[in-house]
Amino acid sequence: MPDLLVFAPCERVIVNEQDNTISLITLFRRLDISVPRAEAPLAPNAMAPMRWWVLTIWDRQGEDEGRRYEQRVALEDFRGEIIFEVPQTESFQMTADEQRVINFINYFPIGRAGDFRLILSLREVGQQGWRQIKTYPMLVNHIVAQT
Repeated sequence: MPDLLVFAPCERVIVNEQDNTISLITLFRRLDISVPRAEAPLAPNAMAPMRWWVLTIWDRQGEDEGRRYEQRVALEDFRGEIIFEVPQTESFQMTADEQRVINFINYFPIGRAGDFRLILSLREVGQQGWRQIKTYPMLVNHIVAQT
């Protein structure tokens, strides 16, 4: 199974077309979400438009040559409940020394504030169970808009 080199949620991933290098803009550890002052709280499953990326880079190990893998990214709240899963499961084949997977997401769950974990899981294509590889802590903070 490949080794994880990078797992990074960020505002933007830029791949240089000339030399294929990667730049990450604004790594996420804390997200301050503006919420309207309202009589009723946000619905726990509320989503807001927000463009963001998750970059994953895998390092091929000797037994990985030609094997196909799938990765899954999910967001878990402080109670251990999965509240968001990246809509597409990305599959890739280890044909080079490293494999990049760039997920683009155009919305973010804003219904709950608190500590979250972005969870990266991997499995070989055709296998049933997912293997949790890494978690990335994130704090979502609600900032009530002033009227």
